Amino acid sequence: MCSNRYENVTRRRRRGSSDDYHYLQIIANFLGTISKIVTVIGAGISTDIGIPDFRSKTGIYSLVDRHLFYSSVLFNPESRSLFYRRIADIRRDAKNANPTKTHHFIRNLHDSGKLVRDYTQNIDYLEEMVGLSTDIGVEYVLLYRSLYRLRCSNCPGTFSWHEGGREMESLSGPGPPCPGYTKISDDRKAKGKRVTAIGKLRPDIVLYDEQDPRAEAISAIVSYDQSLRPDVLLIIGTSLTTYGVQLLIRDFAKVIHKRRTRKVVFVNRIEPAKS
Repeated sequence: MCSNRYENVTRRRRRGSSDDYHYLQIIANFLGTISKIVTVIGAGISTDIGIPDFRSKTGIYSLVDRHLFYSSVLFNPESRSLFYRRIADIRRDAKNANPTKTHHFIRNLHDSGKLVRDYTQNIDYLEEMVGLSTDIGVEYVLLYRSLYRLRCSNCPGTFSWHEGGREMESLSGPGPPCPGYTKISDDRKAKGKRVTAIGKLRPDIVLYDEQDPRAEAISAIVSYDQSLRPDVLLIIGTSLTTYGVQLLIRDFAKVIHKRRTRKVVFVNRIEPAKS
């Protein structure tokens, strides 16, 4: 959805039609004339390489209940097992995938000095594969963290998937124990003391109803990026259903629309959420 004379590319009914390419070329030409671009991307940019999105007809929600991505699943053995297996499948697909042309396009924006920031909803960490920094506040911001590491359910520690058979334990469902808590519990047992509860390792992602401890840091980055008065907000591969992302888009759009020559561009295969 593009402001002013740029039209919504998703309104062209035939995918790959000449109209699509015409309007995409208009957008590309415009991007070549400006210097500051903020991108917001979603799972739609990775579907061509076999990583499913969430809300399309072939997405994850068509295979499993969307409530699988709420924190309540972690408290029920059956739902937790399904959650771990599904996440492990997504991670395996991501690990075996190559970045798409869209990922390389965002890297090109960075290399040309045009990219202010890439805000990604994706948890597949493919941006890192094209050389964008994963450190918060550098080239891109992981809005929901990523599947790159595991974190403990009881402590702030993060751990690799590859050590101690953790990947296989996740695939089988129960979730591996936290090595830090395991050592503490073993030491207490050896001393004849009461053993402590051992935390489980879980994917280092933010579920829909969870608070992200990085929220204040991300908010500060958003405010800083808005102060730079970006020329374009480029939104790709997302239906904009998540409330937090809607707020992010609205805040940036308000800043950009204060200048008539600047644009908000939405490119996706399906229409955005009505809200």
